[in-house]
Amino acid sequence: MSNRKPTAVKKAQGTSKKCRENKNEPKFEIVDKMPQPPKDFDEYALKLWKAADEAVKNSVIQYPDLTAFEIVCRDYSRYMILEKHFKENYLTKIEGKQGGRSAAAQDFNSVIGRLVEGLSNFGFTPLGRSKLGITTKKETNPDKEKMKELMGA
Repeated sequence: MSNRKPTAVKKAQGTSKKCRENKNEPKFEIVDKMPQPPKDFDEYALKLWKAADEAVKNSVIQYPDLTAFEIVCRDYSRYMILEKHFKENYLTKIEGKQGGRSAAAQDFNSVIGRLVEGLSNFGFTPLGRSKLGITTKKETNPDKEKMKELMGA
């Protein structure tokens, strides 16, 4: 059986049909404003949490999703910390004692995979936006510079 899309995603994509709706699908309240971030977030996790306002505007995040999004923020923080560590120590080839990958490199690769998947799930990547049916137009995206500033680009 293939993964079923939530009804909200089908409606956003314009492919929803009344006869195919899942009558037993759990319905959760859409987040209309992001709550305060967890107190233990560092600067990197906070940047991504604040950037979620765009996802909230597109009605992508529901209240049960907040825990998953918190994990994505923590992965983003871990990625940025590891990236900074590698740059500061001029590490271009990351190997362990016997030529295998170091634990830091394995952690880095693991974090990247989880991060990309998590960001895509919440519409933070082009593929994620297309899967969710979110369209962005230049004329209607005045917050582009604000997003760049938040993400440190």
